[in-house]
Amino acid sequence: MNRLKSFLHHLTFLIIKLVLTTRLLYSLPLLALNQIIARSNLPLLALYMRMYSANMHKFMAISVHWVFGDFLIDSYFALPGDGFIEDR
Repeated sequence: MNRLKSFLHHLTFLIIKLVLTTRLLYSLPLLALNQIIARSNLPLLALYMRMYSANMHKFMAISVHWVFGDFLIDSYFALPGDGFIEDR
């Protein structure tokens, strides 16, 4: 079980790295993939991507929720000055 947890952990951050390096965040296929992930009710992994736009600047905040039992990691990536506020 620990190997599965470790594999999914590395897979999650590989996806984030791919998104950040290839700038595919604004493409429709990735947004569709995000919807599939969000609606699939995966017990171990839920990836939420939010896009914000203000003053002709595009920036992003990615919230990665890794849930396994009581194990939770939240990681936020945002550009400085975006005014992002987590609405929990």
